Amino acid sequence: MVEVARFPDGQEFYRVHPRTHAVDDICAFLRDSDILQTGLIPWGSNYTFLVTLDIGEQDPLLGVYKPLRGESPLWDFPDGTLYRREYAAYVLSEALGWQIVPPTVIREKGPHGIGTMQLYMHHVREEA
Repeated sequence: MVEVARFPDGQEFYRVHPRTHAVDDICAFLRDSDILQTGLIPWGSNYTFLVTLDIGEQDPLLGVYKPLRGESPLWDFPDGTLYRREYAAYVLSEALGWQIVPPTVIREKGPHGIGTMQLYMHHVREEA
């Protein structure tokens, strides 16, 4: 369910295995949970934040928040659509049974307004 993991520098974080929770529950956490902490991820072309979500009596959950207000315009897409396209990618992946996009929701209330909130998935390298 929720486990403690470590970044390469040794700092701990909490993660959820999405297939041990009902995806609907994870989406509800992402959409409705209180945000405890927010930190800017500096290497993105758009404003992207790593957030800690309060999910009750369990350990906090990590999410990635991308607000509409932090979106950089692109010449080939209408302004203000990145968060909608990210949500659409998740919905399509689920509808096709691919399950390759982490659970993603449109969150109405965030520290920088409407945007997507996606479950943070720590990369685990598979041994060959």
